[in-house]
Amino acid sequence: MTNSQYVASLSVDNEQKLKELYTKLEWFGANVVTFCEPNMDNQLTSIAYYGTPELMKITQHLKLALS
Repeated sequence: MTNSQYVASLSVDNEQKLKELYTKLEWFGANVVTFCEPNMDNQLTSIAYYGTPELMKITQHLKLALS
């Protein structure tokens, strides 16, 4: 694993799509973690993973967040 100084924040339309993305990344072997919001009934609000070139192909179609 190489060191990286970059972080990309991407967006999906809803929690269900985020759950599906999490499952897909996990299936492809990504070390992916979830973040849930306790003030919103533990709703899944974000995920994070180390973006290898192979795994980044899974998320390349997503839009940048806040754009």
